[in-house]
Amino acid sequence: MKFYKEHYDVIIMGAGLAGLSAALQLQARGITDILILEKHNLPGGLATSYVRNGIEIEATLHEMMSIGSKEDRLKVGTFFDEMGIDIDWLKVPEAYRFIEKTKKIDITLHSGFRTMADEIDAQYPGWGDKVYDFMNLCNRVYNSMNILSVTPMSKPEMLRKHPDFVKTVGYSAKQVMDTFKFPEDIVDILTPYWIYVGNPMSSLPFTIYAFLMADYFRGGSYVCRNFSHEMSMKLQAKVEENGAQIEFRQEVEKILVRNRKVYGVRTKRG
Repeated sequence: MKFYKEHYDVIIMGAGLAGLSAALQLQARGITDILILEKHNLPGGLATSYVRNGIEIEATLHEMMSIGSKEDRLKVGTFFDEMGIDIDWLKVPEAYRFIEKTKKIDITLHSGFRTMADEIDAQYPGWGDKVYDFMNLCNRVYNSMNILSVTPMSKPEMLRKHPDFVKTVGYSAKQVMDTFKFPEDIVDILTPYWIYVGNPMSSLPFTIYAFLMADYFRGGSYVCRNFSHEMSMKLQAKVEENGAQIEFRQEVEKILVRNRKVYGVRTKRG
């Protein structure tokens, strides 16, 4: 019996979150003849954990965005629900705590645009409403990005339906934030999430910053009760249940192309 079939409709390289999610999306559209090749011996990529001295520890994925509550599911949470993957999500109590000792700043912000604006206003009276307006701008851009990512649209229609997205696209987070004339302390409080993307605010696109801020403060962040490895294993189980073949310790060495079309792959094992 051969290890592989002669033909697959789709070959996916990698059984990380992206590869497994891609397989689920294809299966939802009726494409089930799928081979997934993964060089590691476990699924999930960065969504994994390990045990040391009887204690289970997350490797890298300390929290998930785009989940949302059961009453207000966001994009990733909706995806899991639609794919029939049941995960026990636990909400992280706060968005973040920001401490800057030289400026004597110590503030904890929680999800909810009005909530976090009021928490800032409690330490910087008179600025809460402006922070709230800023967060609503982020939310409008966030909503536009979610729509535009899946909806073809002409430029005139985009101008009519998504004016805030059009007005801010091409500007950095710093440039847009500067128009609100926030005090330096409030700017510091509103910008810790730059660490997730690595850009300074002067070069971080406002669209990316707005997406992060709106998502985290609208829906909060979540963790899996049984660690992110649970998520990876449930994704794998659902993909295999739907008919895909997953093979581990199989690293793709080369994508095979003929007449400018991909026709297969070669693994390090041949």
